[in-house]
Amino acid sequence: MVEGEIFELIKFIAFPLLLGAFSPRIFLMARGLILYPLVGFFILVHLVGLRLLLARMTLIQSKKVTWNFFKVFRGGEESEKSLAVSRNFTNLFEMPLLFYVIIILIYFTARLNNSDVPPTQVMLAWFYVGLRTLHSTVHLTFNHVPTRFGLFALSNLILILMWIHYFTVTLVVHA
Repeated sequence: MVEGEIFELIKFIAFPLLLGAFSPRIFLMARGLILYPLVGFFILVHLVGLRLLLARMTLIQSKKVTWNFFKVFRGGEESEKSLAVSRNFTNLFEMPLLFYVIIILIYFTARLNNSDVPPTQVMLAWFYVGLRTLHSTVHLTFNHVPTRFGLFALSNLILILMWIHYFTVTLVVHA
């Protein structure tokens, strides 16, 4: 699979996920709907992981590095493209950890209280996944740092809003 095909695959998966956030059924909240953005993010992480695998396999096939290079990342030089994919993959395990935690908290709070998940939380979760997908797409294609930073900052704002909503609305309603 070449780079262009991977980008097309990301678009094929990401855009339906983003469109799901605007579906009219979003107002018919069942508690399980909050888990779908988690699945979307899971897919994103694994697509970027696949891209990383392909980038590193290309390096090995081109004989720019050997398998031993990846033991401690010495004895060769990783390409700029491979480094960008590697850094993006690492990014998907940093701030998103707080996304995983808030999704689980929202789900189990609703479950313990036998209530639905607030529609706002589902929309915010989808926006977060959409912004992180766009961030990865920018990082792995034309890599324009100001655009990437804007998407990163906006996704973090969405994450902060999810946490604020959880502590000010979800917990207050169920207290």
